Amino acid sequence: MRIYVLTNLDNGDQIKFNQMIDVEHFLSKSRPYVRNCIKNGTNAYDRKRNRYDIFVITNNRSPYKPGYQPQICWNCGNYAGGCEWADKFEPVPGWDATPTIVDSGAERYAKSYCIRECPKFTEG
Repeated sequence: MRIYVLTNLDNGDQIKFNQMIDVEHFLSKSRPYVRNCIKNGTNAYDRKRNRYDIFVITNNRSPYKPGYQPQICWNCGNYAGGCEWADKFEPVPGWDATPTIVDSGAERYAKSYCIRECPKFTEG
């Protein structure tokens, strides 16, 4: 089973759909357009020019729940500033991390990373 989550990038609202056809209807776009947005990680636009980020949650890629796996960043001296991740939530060049989805509460999901090793890590 797949769940399609659309996040409005202008106001932060999230909408969930169980079928791709519902996403197509909501955006008033074709199936190839929606598939390319998901595959390439690009923003999707509806007819009113609202921007949406689309990602898919599947059975074999369930959302990561905060607190279940510690991040090395939580014990890093650069956590309060000094690296791309802490400052702007951009991936750090050279780190060992896996893209994931986090449950940020109230059934809202966000893209994130599960970070195992980082070249900027300092004991702190």
